[in-house]
Amino acid sequence: LFSHTTPTILSFHYNSKFLSFNLNSNMARRGTSALKKSRDAKKKRQQESAVEREERLAGLRQQKNERTAMETDAQREERLAGLRQQKAERTAMETDAQREERLAGHRQQEAERRATETDAQREERLTRLRQENAERRATETDAQREERRSGDRTRAEKRRASETEEQRRARVEAEQIRRRGVSAGRFDSSELATPSVVPFDALRIIRIPGDGNCFFYAVCDQLQGTPLETDAASLRHELTSRVVQIMPELIEQGFVLPENADFIVDSSFSEGTYVPDEVVPLLSRCFNVDLVIYQENGTVLQYCMSPLQPPIAIVRILLRHEHYESLRFANPIPVSEPIVDAEEPRLTQQSACHFGARPAQERPERIIRPEAPAHNCGPMDRACDQCGALLWCSETRNFCCAKGKVKLPSRTVPQVLADLYLGRHRMSAEFLTNIRSYNSALHLTSLGAKLRLVPGWCPSFIISGQLHHNTAPLFAEDSAEPHGWQVYFNDRELESRQSLSQKVKPELLELLQTLLHECNGYVRSLRAVAHRISQDPELGDARIVIHPDRRPSGEHIRRYNLPTANEVGILIVEDNENTPASRDVVIQLRGGGSQRISETHRSYDPLEYVLLFPNGEDGWHPELLMSNGKKLTPMKYYASEIMVRAGQFSVLHYGRRLFQQYLVDMCAKIEAERLLYLRTHQQDLRSETYSGLR
Repeated sequence: LFSHTTPTILSFHYNSKFLSFNLNSNMARRGTSALKKSRDAKKKRQQESAVEREERLAGLRQQKNERTAMETDAQREERLAGLRQQKAERTAMETDAQREERLAGHRQQEAERRATETDAQREERLTRLRQENAERRATETDAQREERRSGDRTRAEKRRASETEEQRRARVEAEQIRRRGVSAGRFDSSELATPSVVPFDALRIIRIPGDGNCFFYAVCDQLQGTPLETDAASLRHELTSRVVQIMPELIEQGFVLPENADFIVDSSFSEGTYVPDEVVPLLSRCFNVDLVIYQENGTVLQYCMSPLQPPIAIVRILLRHEHYESLRFANPIPVSEPIVDAEEPRLTQQSACHFGARPAQERPERIIRPEAPAHNCGPMDRACDQCGALLWCSETRNFCCAKGKVKLPSRTVPQVLADLYLGRHRMSAEFLTNIRSYNSALHLTSLGAKLRLVPGWCPSFIISGQLHHNTAPLFAEDSAEPHGWQVYFNDRELESRQSLSQKVKPELLELLQTLLHECNGYVRSLRAVAHRISQDPELGDARIVIHPDRRPSGEHIRRYNLPTANEVGILIVEDNENTPASRDVVIQLRGGGSQRISETHRSYDPLEYVLLFPNGEDGWHPELLMSNGKKLTPMKYYASEIMVRAGQFSVLHYGRRLFQQYLVDMCAKIEAERLLYLRTHQQDLRSETYSGLR
C-alpha cells in the first residue's frame, strides 16, 4: 500500500510546485505586457495630433457620461463623496505654492476651454454652474456659512497685513486711477442698437459715478420695511464679506479677472468712497433681491435676478452723474421711452446673475409678502384741462377734480422744510429716513389703531379695525411724561421730545421745532393760551374748544383759509351754558384723560401730520362744498389732494413712509364716513329696497 501511495504523494508535490511556478511566470509576463502597453499608449498619445487627441478625449467623455447616466442615486452620491474626500485630503496637504500652481493651472484650462466653446456649450456650462450653486446654497447651514466668512476675513486681514509699502502705494494709486476714470468710462446706451431691456451677460460694466457710498445708501433706502433693513455701513461690510467668500468661484466662472480679485476685495473693505463695479450686481446673488439699474433716459441697463423666486425685495437704482443725495429727491426726469420693469422680462429672459430658481416654499420663513406682478401703466402723459393733474391713460378727468367741480388751493411750505424734502439740505437723508419718528416727536395728537402684525415681522403700516386720533390735556401731570402738544408747553421741550424717540437727532429736531413755533397756527395759538393761563389764575378751570367749522366772519364756506391765532380755538370758562358740541375738540387744561377727535373735524389732519401740513391748513370736513353746491365727499377731496400736477410742488409726494401712513389714515377716514352714512340712513336704504321689491 505504501509503495502505491508514495508516488502519488510525490507526484502531487511536484505538480503543485510546477503549477505555482507556471502561475508566477504568467503573472510576470502579464505585468510586463501591461507595462509595455502603457508605455506604448503614452508614446502614442505624445505622437497623436490635436484632432486625434480630441477624438480620444471625446470617446472617454462619452464612456464616462454613459457610466454616469446608468448609475443610481446611491452610487452617484457614493462616487461624489469619494471625490470630495480625495479632493479635501489633497487640498489640506498642499502648500501655498502648490495651491497657487493648481489654481493657475485651473484658470489656464478654463480659459482655453472657454475660448473654444460654442454658444450652446457656454449656455450648458452656465446652466450647470447655476444649478450647482443653487444646490450648495440650499444645503449650507448657518454654521458652515459663518465658518467660510470667518476664514475669508482672516485671509483678507493677513493679506493686507503682509503687504509692503510699495504694494500698498501701488494699490492706492490703482484705486485713484479708477476713481478718476469713473465719468469717462460710463456706458452709453446709444452706442448699441439694443432693446430697452438688455440681458446682463450682453452688457458692459456700468460704473456708478460720484460717491461710491451712494450705492449703499440708495439700496438701504429701498430695503426699509423689509427683512433686510439695515444701514449703509453694515450693508457694505456684509456684501463685501460675501464677495470674499465666493471670489474663487467668481474667478472660475469668469465674472472677475484673477489679477483684479485682490483690488476688488481691498477697495470694498476700505469703506471709502468707491465701490467696485463687479460688486454691484452681486447684491442680487448675496441678498436675494432683484436689482434693476436704470439709465438717465429711463431704459433698463442691468437687471440681476435673485435665486429666490419671488425675491425678498426689489431694489431700483437710477444712474446719473450727480451725487445720489442730490439725485433721489429731485424733480422727475422726462423720459423718451417708457420704463420697462425687470419683472416683465424675467418671465422669458434669464440673467447671468440668476443662479437657478428655487421654489419659494424652500424658505417660507423669509418670505413675508411676495412681490405682486408688475403692471406697467405707461407714462403720465395726459393732463386734466381743468386742474392740470397728470393722469395715466386709464384714468378719467372725473377722477382728479370731478371735471372742475373740486378746486383746492396749492399749499406752501417754509423754504427750510422744502429743502429737507427735496434733498438740498445737509440733513435731508436723516430727515427722510426717520421722518415718521420726527413727526411722532412733534405731532399735536396721538394716533390710535389696532395694528395687524405679520408673524415674525411687520413690514408695513397695516390696521385692523378703526383708526382714530386722540388729544391729551393741555398740561401734563407733574409725575407724567409729556406727550402730544403737552411737550410744546414744557420747560425742557427739546429734551422731552428726544426721550420720545431714540432715532431723532437733537440738531434737526430743534430746527423743526423752531420752524413749527414760527409757522404753525395751532402751536402759536396754544402757546398763547398757555401764556395767558399762567398770567391769569382765574382761568384755572377753563378749557379750549376748537370748533369744527370755525372760520372768519364774512368768508365763503368754500374758501380754504389758514388758521390764525384768534381763529383756531376759543378759551371758555367752565359753565353750563358753554356746552361743547359733539364734534368740538375740547382741550382740558389738566386731567380728564384723552379725547378722541372726530374724523370729520377740520383739525383731524394738521394736528397729527405737522410735517405734511406745517402751516396747520385745514383738512376735509363736512361743510366743504363743490362748485355746484353739492357736498364735497372725502373721497373726492383726497383724490384731488394727492394728484401730481406739473409745475406744482406737493410735499405729500416726498413724505415717504409718513405719506404712506397718511394714505392709510385717510383711507380709513373715507371708509368710516361711508359706514357712518349706512348706519345713519338705514331707514332710507331699507325703504328703497322695499320699493324695489314691490
